[in-house]
Amino acid sequence: MIQYSTLAEKFEGIDDQCIISNLANNGEVLQNGVHVYYAFYEKEKYINNAMNFIREGIDREHKVIFIEKLEIFEEVLARLASRGYSKNDLDSIIFVDNDKFYLSNNKFSVKTSVRNFQVKLKECIENDWFIRAWGQVSFRVDEPVLSKLRLYECGCDQVVEKHKAIIVCTYNGLTVPSYIQNEMLKTHPYFMTDDQIGLSPFYEKEEGLNIPSIEELQKLQKLDKEITLLQIENKRLQKINNEIILKKAVIAESEKFYRNLINELPISILITKNDHIVYINQTGKMNLDSKYLKGRAFSRIFNKLSSTATNGLSEYKLSLNNDDTKEKYFDIKSIPVWFEGENAILHVLIDLTQQKVNEKLIVRSEKLSIAGELAAGIAHEVRNPLTAIKGFIKLLENTSNEFYLKIVNDEISRIEQISSELLMLAKPHSDVLKTTNIVTLIKNVKTLLETQAILKNIDIELRTKEEQIFIDCEETKIRQVFINIIKNAIEVMDKGSISLHVNKLKDKVQVDIVDQGEGMSAEMLAKIGEAFYTTKEKGTGLGLMVCYKIIGNHNGEINVSSQKGVGTTFSVTLPLSSITD
Repeated sequence: MIQYSTLAEKFEGIDDQCIISNLANNGEVLQNGVHVYYAFYEKEKYINNAMNFIREGIDREHKVIFIEKLEIFEEVLARLASRGYSKNDLDSIIFVDNDKFYLSNNKFSVKTSVRNFQVKLKECIENDWFIRAWGQVSFRVDEPVLSKLRLYECGCDQVVEKHKAIIVCTYNGLTVPSYIQNEMLKTHPYFMTDDQIGLSPFYEKEEGLNIPSIEELQKLQKLDKEITLLQIENKRLQKINNEIILKKAVIAESEKFYRNLINELPISILITKNDHIVYINQTGKMNLDSKYLKGRAFSRIFNKLSSTATNGLSEYKLSLNNDDTKEKYFDIKSIPVWFEGENAILHVLIDLTQQKVNEKLIVRSEKLSIAGELAAGIAHEVRNPLTAIKGFIKLLENTSNEFYLKIVNDEISRIEQISSELLMLAKPHSDVLKTTNIVTLIKNVKTLLETQAILKNIDIELRTKEEQIFIDCEETKIRQVFINIIKNAIEVMDKGSISLHVNKLKDKVQVDIVDQGEGMSAEMLAKIGEAFYTTKEKGTGLGLMVCYKIIGNHNGEINVSSQKGVGTTFSVTLPLSSITD
């Protein structure tokens, strides 16, 4: 409880003149009520004006409602006490803390302000008291409050008009922005400073605005509670939703990680749903030709594999033809999985194609080895008698049996050719290699065979981007390889052209011999290079076998592709020389 007597001496001699008195003495003004906008700048004058406003109210037996900060109210009470006002006089003042009166959740609220004002007004109206209210409006300068203040002040203006009350709304002129002060001049008929009061030149009376009744405010309060409950429920649901979103994000991130992992694995992986391919990883796209697979049923492509098996791991081996010339082999393992919200089957395809190629190379190597051993025996057993026979035939050439002697001589030459090729198969590879410019070597072979080609109306074209590409080789043997292949091409053609392409790759050189002959079937291609297999009338079937062995001994390889009616391409690949100069 404030002890007014102890504070009385402190405020003796303070100016007792009240600026509002100039209006209060005007009976016409009091008859119509007064609504004042007070912009204050000096605290001392502000407190003194507040004290005189209350003092006049007590003297005129008005009911004073004082909406202010507690510290200012205490100073005002002390000054009133020093002027002899009794405890009962001071207790008659209705005091409300201005933050509690105007704010809700630390923001200015029209509903809160009006509700609090209505409660105080009701008490005054029921007791037939003349209303005299003073309030320092509390709000945060940084909040968008202009429209709310205007609505509240327009409501106060109507209270003044309806109940003939005196209401002073005070604003700190040092902190309130000028645009708010200008707006307040439009909502108050009177404007007051620390020293003067007068009519507001910008007052605009608002029509059609009504402050809600107590019942309406109670309904609004009930509605606010319902809204608050809905907001709490909304926050709870939002929290649940955020948790679901977070879980989905974690699952999506996990799926992304495993999808990326599967996509980067160096083995082919397919996923099927209802026999349709719905996913192929990067390796699968390269190995299986995704254009070929797109839109096709899994079981029609892999007809030996069931795409609907769901009883654990399944394993199959099969071959896949994705065009006329390429055949690939796979070991397939299948397992049921959950993919994109549905049952699916994951197929892991382990590529066995290279393994099959290696197996064929081993078989070819074994054949070469056997042929080599056979060649050594045949060559030594056959070559010596052939020499003797050939000598005797020379003695008989001048006789009358020239026709028969020519046949015998040709056949013996053919046996000699077989012996030479068999010896070459049996002869071990030399470790003494020379660095050779393969472009020059190919040019020499071209020059050597051009006369034979011209006789059959065949052009031999050489195409290369570089004039110097070096390899380490036995030059004579490598020359023999290209002579054999190009000569074979000339023999199977009647006209046209043979293209020789020499291309330098990263660490290899590739020579493509492309002819325009009749081409070969898949069955013929499969037997190319086998011992004693030939398509020529007088061929031995050993020439290409020798070529394969020579290139293999040089760590190279020969690949053949052909198409009936178009032609054949022999691709010879050899490693580049370690000498770069």
